[in-house]
Parts: sequence; C-alpha cells; structure tokens
Amino acid sequence: MWVLRHPKGRFFQSEPRDIDHASSSNVTQELNRLVQLGMLDVEHPEDSRRVYYVRTNSPLWDIITAAIEAIDAEAAESGW
Repeated sequence: MWVLRHPKGRFFQSEPRDIDHASSSNVTQELNRLVQLGMLDVEHPEDSRRVYYVRTNSPLWDIITAAIEAIDAEAAESGW
C-alpha cells in the first residue's frame, strides 16, 4: 500500500495520485476511508490551500502490513 511505503508519515493529498490504475477521485475516496478508520489524520494548514494526510499509529496498519507480507510470500513461493 502506497501510504505504508511512503518515506514520510505526512503527505499531500495529490501525492498518491500517480498510483497505476487509480483515478484521483478513487484515491481521495480511499484516503477518506482511512481517515474514517483512524488510520490517517487530516491537516489543513492555515497558510496553505493544500490538504495533508498524516499516518497514525493505528493498530490496523499492523494488519495491513501482515497481509502485504503474506501476499508477497505467497507470490514468491508460487512464482507470480
């Protein structure tokens, strides 16, 4: 997942839009879902019109990480 692999915990709303096969509206919807789950916080700095997202320490990230690792391991074993 892009958010986990991003080197910083904070990013602009427009940064993940270069994900293959994802429209900007789909990316925005998914970011909003992560906010609703408590996995991201939203920041609106007063001196900027940009929207920032900040990754939280939600335990749900551990579940996502475990799922990614399991998928990667399965792919490596099966030669995907």
